[in-house]
Amino acid sequence: MTTEEINAIHDYGGGICPECEVEMDQIEEGGLLKFVCPECGYTVDCSEYEYESDSREPSDDEIPGGCVACGCPAYPDCMTACSRFDD
Repeated sequence: MTTEEINAIHDYGGGICPECEVEMDQIEEGGLLKFVCPECGYTVDCSEYEYESDSREPSDDEIPGGCVACGCPAYPDCMTACSRFDD
């Protein structure tokens, strides 16, 4: 799931399963709103939901200078095919 997809889901109040990284369903149970993962069954109260992605966007200081100059939108996936990184 891309960062844009995750942000879009969070923007409308949805949740992402921390186990499967799929969009969770929202249900009401016992008067409480909960997120439930349709894949693995992970459940969390909406009021306690927090999402921390393992993948984060690198800062400009972490991106090699050649990559900043190139500006390829596929960074960092493009590095494996880039001639700048051939040894």
